[in-house]
This record gives sequence, structure tokens and C-alpha cells, in this order.
Amino acid sequence: MTEDFDGFCSRQWADFSYCLPEGESLGQVQRRNVDALETALRAGICSK
Repeated sequence: MTEDFDGFCSRQWADFSYCLPEGESLGQVQRRNVDALETALRAGICSK
């Protein structure tokens, strides 16, 4: 965890490639989530 959480959040939103050591950037999170959603859609998991 970071001592300056507000500063950390501001920096992450300003730079989607920013992350703490051993952490994950918002860009990485976004890519992982989009990949998972595309996989679910292709598999028909999200269809009615």
C-alpha cells in the first residue's frame, strides 16, 4: 500500500502505464478485463 493514496490514484489516472513495483497499471487491468470479456462473449457465456 502507498502512504499517499490520493497522489497514487491521480498519477495512475494521468498515466495508464504507471504502477507501483510488483503492481499492475490501469492499462494492464483494462487489457486483462477486455480480454476476459471477449473470451466470455466468444464462448457464449454472456448471451441469453
